[in-house]
Amino acid sequence: MASTPRSSGPLPARLTLLVVLAAACLQCSAAVAAGSDQASSLPRRALRAAPAQSNVTANSREWADKLNSTYLSNAELGWWMLEYVQRCAPLARRFAIGSSAVDRQPLWVLEISDNPGLQEAEPNFKYVANMHGDETSGRALLPLLAEWLCENYQTDERATRMVRDMHLFIMPTMNPDGFTRSQRYNAQRIDLNRNFSDPQFDCQPNLENCTAASLMRKYNSSAPEVQAIMRWSMPLNARRLLRRRSATSSAVSVPQPPRNVRQFHFTAAANLHEGAVVANYPFDGSPITGRGAAAAAAAASQGDMEAAAAAIVAARQQQPIGVAAAVEQLRVARGSSSAPRTTVRPARPDVASDTSSSSVSSSSARPAGYHASPDDATFRFLASTYATKHTWMSNTTRNWEFPDGGITNGAGWYDVYGGMQDWDYLAGSCMELTLELNENKYPPASELLTIWGENKEALIALPLTAALGGIRGNVTSGSDGLPIPATITVDGSTWRTFADSYLGFFARPVKPGTYTVKAQYPGFKTASVTVTVPEDLTGAVANLVMSPVK
Repeated sequence: MASTPRSSGPLPARLTLLVVLAAACLQCSAAVAAGSDQASSLPRRALRAAPAQSNVTANSREWADKLNSTYLSNAELGWWMLEYVQRCAPLARRFAIGSSAVDRQPLWVLEISDNPGLQEAEPNFKYVANMHGDETSGRALLPLLAEWLCENYQTDERATRMVRDMHLFIMPTMNPDGFTRSQRYNAQRIDLNRNFSDPQFDCQPNLENCTAASLMRKYNSSAPEVQAIMRWSMPLNARRLLRRRSATSSAVSVPQPPRNVRQFHFTAAANLHEGAVVANYPFDGSPITGRGAAAAAAAASQGDMEAAAAAIVAARQQQPIGVAAAVEQLRVARGSSSAPRTTVRPARPDVASDTSSSSVSSSSARPAGYHASPDDATFRFLASTYATKHTWMSNTTRNWEFPDGGITNGAGWYDVYGGMQDWDYLAGSCMELTLELNENKYPPASELLTIWGENKEALIALPLTAALGGIRGNVTSGSDGLPIPATITVDGSTWRTFADSYLGFFARPVKPGTYTVKAQYPGFKTASVTVTVPEDLTGAVANLVMSPVK
């Protein structure tokens, strides 16, 4: 009997399914073996075995030597991250939050944690560098911090806490196109730190009522790099509120992050710059009132935040100097003018009193233009944490331009509108500082080792203090124990943060002291608890149980 020829038609459904599953399994195995970016984000019950410490130490030091002496290109930064994920597994994952405007360079982020990619009851902290393409030292400092963590997380208590108790995100370059062109702006000639929605314009007349919706109105007209930060940084709670509003208003856009980027609510953050040596805190811009307000508002409506700030500066002068002159004055102040920066520096104090102390000034005097946020005391505390851990930022003999211990209120220094710091504070519910780390922009690579030595302890101390030294806890329902994404406030401040919807977890930076923490959510009674945050920066736990309204 002749054999029946095998059909060339489609495979049976069950066999097809088996083939698909087998192929998927092979792809998954290959990804894990290659240490792919996504592999470390998969849920797991227990940590994978740590790599041999001797190999990690040798490779970390090899990379540290290179980072101490040269600037990595954009491609090299991406390769360094990929190699780091493989070498330091299971401590890290790499992902891109978007791409640059013209060169389409990935905007890489490295997440460092004992469970990278998982949402845990732990705070999230982010460092962003190279926002201005010619302010470059952060491209080396942040990878050096990552290498220190990889080498020391098993032996140094501070490194252990950063890896075990929080999630650290580092973004060595927000402006890869600007770095390639050695210029402040991105490739579209946009200053990324003047391109965010600004609370002084978009939340008037009352900043206390500022919402994420108000600060997302200009999303569609922002640079791609700024849009990527907005998508990545907006808390999920705020995004859901925006979705509800977008259902009834076409004026509200709801940008979505890339599919591989999980939304994280950041507890605190810092962005790294150059042009001075100081820790800058909100608010960056003065209130838009009085003389100059109309001109400032008109400039802002056209997207020219530089001219908006200049209008306010010009209006403040006893002898009006005009907007053009004010623009140049601001450019000199930030170090981006051809004019020498010293032309706007205050005269060096020539007094007999002792100014050599590196302690932070206790004076309550504020410079003209100082614009305090609702969390001014906490911001000063966080800025002082960085300044005092830096080797000389808080030393008023050497750093005489900033006599308040090396810290400054943004508006008290010079006005910035459209900056990331104020946007992140009010739209992202994230306490952010702007750290100016070198008096010269684009310092020679030969100086990177010195700059790392000056900033190392401060870069370590700030995340530990901001993320773990304040108040953290969970909000749950008393009826079923489920998490509640409540709005969190503390007495003495009108600023709001949120508990996440998955675990009900929240973290809130505060300076040491006693606070009453309140949780509010529709359909539930307000819950409150009083806690004391100790001076040792171990933080305080405030768990709140909410009862349904009957």
